[in-house]
Amino acid sequence: LEEAHSIGLVHRDIKPANVMIVGITGVYDFVRVPDFGLGKNRAPLDGGASLTNENLLTGTPLYMAPDAIARPDAAEPRSDLYAVAAVGYLMLTGQHVFAASSVAELLAAHLHAPPVPIRERLGAAVPPDLEALILRGLAKSPADRPPSAAAFREALLGCDVPRWTQ
Repeated sequence: LEEAHSIGLVHRDIKPANVMIVGITGVYDFVRVPDFGLGKNRAPLDGGASLTNENLLTGTPLYMAPDAIARPDAAEPRSDLYAVAAVGYLMLTGQHVFAASSVAELLAAHLHAPPVPIRERLGAAVPPDLEALILRGLAKSPADRPPSAAAFREALLGCDVPRWTQ
């Protein structure tokens, strides 16, 4: 994701199905983000519009950032980071950030509702720095999220959690 953002691409559909842990020679320690089918080039090569329909909601509603919902043409790298945090929330709790009976209700929750803290949703303690990072990634304002995929990764690596092992 960091690599895509560095060349001006925004994925716009980060979700579990689009995150793969892969390995070389049996060591699974490399994350690949496939399927840029809904991706957006922030600096279009032809100098024209970067989207074919700038007012169309694009992405999977369970992981869509509030800014990408309110202004689909404004999707940016921090919109992807919101989705990364939503995937992390799901990984830690086994539940999506928001549950709703309709897509409209789900999108409204992303826009306006605060997420339930992970420790409350899980009913168990989680490392406070990890919870704080995931909740920061789910901030309604892009300015309140980590500034980049690299910064998000570094903050995650700095969390007091057991290290990945095979």
